[in-house]
Amino acid sequence: MLSVEIDRLKKAVEKRFDQVVTFSETVPVVLVKEGQPLFQGEVHVFDLAAHPTAARAYAWWTDGYPGRLFQAVLHLPPIDSPHAAVEKAVMTRRRNRKGRGHEVPADASYADLT
Repeated sequence: MLSVEIDRLKKAVEKRFDQVVTFSETVPVVLVKEGQPLFQGEVHVFDLAAHPTAARAYAWWTDGYPGRLFQAVLHLPPIDSPHAAVEKAVMTRRRNRKGRGHEVPADASYADLT
């Protein structure tokens, strides 16, 4: 089952960044802020073949409306790890919800792949 999930994420990352990617590893990530769990899951790391500025991308599934959503973030400063990618995306989404009433972070990609 995990290989199917990784393959779906691989295709989504390739489409999102218009790059050939190679799966590198899966990293468990737990994000807790002020005692509140904000994310607990697996982030899949992909190496990018020829991206002009990033050598890696981080991708994972998140629950959203209308279903399971794909999220991908490039390894660009200040994003230097799977944890940093999730933290940036989650905090941006929370800030956007408060300020503008929507959930899509400016620096992340969502695609409904359910």
